[in-house]
Amino acid sequence: MEDRESFHALLDCLPAPERALYDSMESRALEAGFPGRKLVAYTLQAGRPVDVETLTFGAMRMSAVGGPSIELRSDKHSQELTIGMVPLKLPGKAVLIQVPQKFEFKWKGKRGGSGGVNFAPHYAVLIRSQSKPHLKADGDTFCVRLNEFRELFPDIKIGY
Repeated sequence: MEDRESFHALLDCLPAPERALYDSMESRALEAGFPGRKLVAYTLQAGRPVDVETLTFGAMRMSAVGGPSIELRSDKHSQELTIGMVPLKLPGKAVLIQVPQKFEFKWKGKRGGSGGVNFAPHYAVLIRSQSKPHLKADGDTFCVRLNEFRELFPDIKIGY
């Protein structure tokens, strides 16, 4: 299959309500992920974020059948989500997140305080929402990096 056909076959795995949601979404953002990275999901009501949820990336796995999958832990839900090639709707939110079809993996080093180097996996995730977060469309739900959330709403405290 061509890439486009493969992509549509992945979307065909979605249940009808999630597929309709996916098709209605106009914004997509490619974000870097790595273990411990935080995202913030929220809905905008009267210009203020409500139903705020912090999501943390966990382990990444690879299988010959399912491809790459990434754990995502929520501070609100006791369940651990698994992001894969098929878009996943965040529970209770109008946001979908997935591993992109053209998956890129890096083993990235970071210098430690003692001069040593620590390595961690880095990869991309694709986030789909109704509109871009900076447009602040009332009623839309977003999923952004923790630092981006802090820039958009500096008066709302969210810790690590």
